[in-house]
Amino acid sequence: MNRLKAWFKQEPSVIVLLLIAAFTLTVRALAGADLDHTALLYIACPFLIALALSFFTRNAANTRWWHGWWNTTRNALIVLFGSSIVLFEGWLCVALFLPIFLLFVLTGFLVAVMIKAVKRRGRGVFSASVLPLAILAFALEGTTPAFTAERENRVSRSLLVAATPMEIHARLARPQHLPEGSGLFISWFPMPHTIDVGDLEAGEVHDIHFRYKRWFVTNVHEGTLRLKILEVAPRRITTRFIADTSYLANYMTFHGTQVDLLPVGRNHTRVTLTAAYSRNLDPAWYFGPLQELAVGEALAHVLREFIDDKSIISAV
Repeated sequence: MNRLKAWFKQEPSVIVLLLIAAFTLTVRALAGADLDHTALLYIACPFLIALALSFFTRNAANTRWWHGWWNTTRNALIVLFGSSIVLFEGWLCVALFLPIFLLFVLTGFLVAVMIKAVKRRGRGVFSASVLPLAILAFALEGTTPAFTAERENRVSRSLLVAATPMEIHARLARPQHLPEGSGLFISWFPMPHTIDVGDLEAGEVHDIHFRYKRWFVTNVHEGTLRLKILEVAPRRITTRFIADTSYLANYMTFHGTQVDLLPVGRNHTRVTLTAAYSRNLDPAWYFGPLQELAVGEALAHVLREFIDDKSIISAV
């Protein structure tokens, strides 16, 4: 074992290549078991990659800890990007994974430093071994209902508009061709480019068309989010999503929307657009706020495109 470990330290590229292969096979295995949306992928994998690099490469054992951290992080990123190429992952998947990946690579590196220090002192080995087990326990989130945080969520965005509810009904009934999101964050995500509408009557089915370029300019994924109008009232419009082939279905499941029109004075209306959805990714503490921010930005973008800019007074 010591000879093998010494050989790996002499040839760090070998352990990196082995980790690319191991990570690729692990992702495939998790996908086959329907566990690729869980914290096993987003916490356990980067943590274990960092431990392997820390114990099996010479650079990570440098006496200056920041050199070891940098070499571990660099090699871990090579593993991430190398496996992403093999798996044909889109850039958005990698971008969403990157912050939590780096966080648990750092965690794994610090745990390895602590274990090595404890071994040198010759005491406290048991307590040092408990920490990795505790971190891996957090990686069970999403694997079973008992280890799953609340997935349901509702996000709303509102505008104060210089128009009556009847005038807003007429605007919502027009077909829409939406430009890309103007904000840097929202521009990362697949956004609808066309929304087909009819007469805005209960029972109608409308299609929201998405286009996502997985590799920036190529590998285009076309999809449709189909919604059925459940209720059209003077001050409320409710819908339910009945099918979703968009790329967003990998990250969340949309349930429906609601538009509330609250008259404010004689000719002003507060327009509130609410979306209900389920989070498909774990851990909740990371993907929950991220998805809430993305959905909120998307709702604000859609609202502003449906409502004439000249009539928008303010966001509320």
